[in-house]
Amino acid sequence: LRPGWRVLLYIPVLTLTYLVITLPVMIFQLQLHYGYMQLLQLLAVLVGTWVCRRFVDKRDWAGFGLRLDRQGLRDIGLGLLLGAALMTGIFLVELVMGWITVSGSAWQTRPLEHLIQSFFWRIVVQMTVVAVTEEVIMRGYLLPTLEEGVGLPWAVAISSSVFGLLHLFNPTAHGWANYVIPLTLTMAGVFLALAYLVRRTLWLPIALHFAWNVFEYEIFALTGAAPESARFLVTEITGPTLWVGLPNSSFGPEVGVLGVLAMSVGIAVLWRMYRRALVGQDL
Repeated sequence: LRPGWRVLLYIPVLTLTYLVITLPVMIFQLQLHYGYMQLLQLLAVLVGTWVCRRFVDKRDWAGFGLRLDRQGLRDIGLGLLLGAALMTGIFLVELVMGWITVSGSAWQTRPLEHLIQSFFWRIVVQMTVVAVTEEVIMRGYLLPTLEEGVGLPWAVAISSSVFGLLHLFNPTAHGWANYVIPLTLTMAGVFLALAYLVRRTLWLPIALHFAWNVFEYEIFALTGAAPESARFLVTEITGPTLWVGLPNSSFGPEVGVLGVLAMSVGIAVLWRMYRRALVGQDL
């Protein structure tokens, strides 16, 4: 099939795969922990993508970008480091400017047992599932498939725009953020697309996506974290929304000026790596 038809077919295949995998849950009305449901979602995305690769694209799974070798481990480390560094920079700027107030740590306000359990399900499970599923769909399948049909620049533009627009369905998107999210989250899509293109594998964008979310929401709590919900720092965001984004929502710095500046730095770093990789291929 032509690339456009393969993209259109991909979504119903994922939907059908999810329905098949979760059918026992619905039939027997099982009350599963939300973390298990997210793992089923991850399984559905991986199986559905494999089905499309194997039977629609007529390609093997080995070339998809999830082979974990020594270079893959390096990419994971680099992605974690870059995401953590950018969020640390935002946190320090907000701290110096007095735009974030740190009133304590989570272990001072919550039982350690509850904190460990929450930390595991939120960070180890939920954040991993979000990073892997979004990168497999957007950068793993959509981006290279579109590239075959319309070329790389348009493929990056279209896949990144879809990534930005899909975030409008988040229930915490409201008010002026509805006008900003498609722009800044599209920029985030370009950021992650470059991470994929550096070596055309998914480990770097997955690790970068994971680290960005974990350090934004869980470690530095850059959208604010009350004592009863904090998993590391207890914070209150007091800075101007133009700079810090939307407190108490799913959109922190990435819809503010600080996030745009951080993504600009990240794009510059990855663009330099991408250009070096192209030079290496030419040689």
